[in-house]
Amino acid sequence: MAGDEYKIVKLGDTLVMTPLRNNLFDNETDWTGFRDSVSQEDNEWDEIDD
Repeated sequence: MAGDEYKIVKLGDTLVMTPLRNNLFDNETDWTGFRDSVSQEDNEWDEIDD
């Protein structure tokens, strides 16, 4: 959407855009079961240095 703000990280030739949101974790029910859905590939992405 127009006006949205993003954090942009370059990983090799890839640009990763992450939306900046202050209220991302406000609704706890949105995150129910999330931890169980994290894959090994997700963990590898999380370990990439900014």
